[in-house]
Amino acid sequence: MIHLNETESRILDANARWRGLSSLQLMENAGRAVAVEVLSRFRPARVAVLCGPGNNGGDGFVASRHLVAAGCRVAVILLSSEAGIRTVEAHRNWECLKASGVSAIAVPDSSGFREPLLRKSLASADVVVDAMLGGGQVGVPREPFKTAVKAVNALAAKRVCVDVPTGEGSSCRVNPDLTVSFELAKTRGAVVVGIGIPPAWKCLCGPGHVQALQRPRPAGRKGENGVLLAVGGSEEYSGAPLHSLRAAAGFVDLCLYHSPFALNLEAAKGLRREADVVVVPKRGLLAAARKSDAILIGPGLGVGGAQKKLVNYLCRAFGGSNKIVLDAGALKLVDKRFLNANFLLTPHAGEFKLIFGVEASGEACRKAAARYGCTILLKDKAVSGFDWVSDGKRLLKNASGVPQMTRGGTGDVLAGVAAAFSCKNPLPLSACAAAWLNGYAGELLRREKGSCFTATDLSRKLPEAFKNAVEF
Repeated sequence: MIHLNETESRILDANARWRGLSSLQLMENAGRAVAVEVLSRFRPARVAVLCGPGNNGGDGFVASRHLVAAGCRVAVILLSSEAGIRTVEAHRNWECLKASGVSAIAVPDSSGFREPLLRKSLASADVVVDAMLGGGQVGVPREPFKTAVKAVNALAAKRVCVDVPTGEGSSCRVNPDLTVSFELAKTRGAVVVGIGIPPAWKCLCGPGHVQALQRPRPAGRKGENGVLLAVGGSEEYSGAPLHSLRAAAGFVDLCLYHSPFALNLEAAKGLRREADVVVVPKRGLLAAARKSDAILIGPGLGVGGAQKKLVNYLCRAFGGSNKIVLDAGALKLVDKRFLNANFLLTPHAGEFKLIFGVEASGEACRKAAARYGCTILLKDKAVSGFDWVSDGKRLLKNASGVPQMTRGGTGDVLAGVAAAFSCKNPLPLSACAAAWLNGYAGELLRREKGSCFTATDLSRKLPEAFKNAVEF
């Protein structure tokens, strides 16, 4: 069984909303599913539902309404003031609950647990539903949740937790007889119920991956949001690393660039008008690598002996301390013995076969990532219709993009975005977010320009695509 952490659960919910399932629909489906489990397993006459002010509490409000509709006597205990309900969806379901005439008690602090009415509601319940705190909890619950957990655990009633037990992972946790998780398990022993998300959506990249990325701190210092070193370029391909740098520059604090060919360094100086790019000569390369959070190696890089020596030196020297993204020429030169969990590889299908000796596919991607302990973003749309992302454990796929993205330079844009995200984020998340965002930017361009756009257009569309993803 696949277990999701809180970040992965939020990603799944966001991607479902993007594809047409509203938060209100998901909450309705979740609450109804909890009610069905309670009714089918325990057949209670009286139920007490303890609800927090967030969406977990919203699920509890919905469950309460369905339990009342099934003939149960339900008491709802809100561990907040009514004004403290935090989300639009939860507040709407609170209003529905009040309109249905359900008994509801607001307990904004722990003193409320001394009230006779509340104590009677808890003591008379056959089942107590814990919808207080969902995923993302850290440490011992604060009051009034701490007092509520102790009160619930002292009852003879059956205890049903919504998604995860309140206090999960701490010394003050609801001890459940049943935990109902949605779509995928969030805790061991949970019963998993569907809330209307199609199985195929669970392995798709989407804007939820972009939303999960670390955001810049408003008062942060320069460099805290990422320093990227790009190494690439050749006499034949001077533009490739520039596409990568242009794409990356909007997502990190600083881009450093080194090329073995002096003419490429001169060309990169022109980027200073639109991106914060610092050109690094040969004598400054090691210092730049030490300063960087991630190193992108390969866009436009030749495949001669000197380049092979450079690639493998950087992989050996910095693969244990830096994130390293290998693209294009570097994929053909790297010694696979250096690969580890700090590496992200971005091959297309032909490069994948050259590196690993097997035809490209999603399963081949997963097996190769598992064998070498790295993350792989396989660009396979021309064959399978998807990009594939795997760290050897999970396999995800990306469907965003348009046919025009086979044009030269669009892969360099993707490598730049993936490397930029990698500076401050896990590699699998970075790869998923980059693959989806790059494709979505292409979709926006096609609506605007039709089939006539370039890799430069694509990199310049990324900020709008990113804004849409995080704000929808």
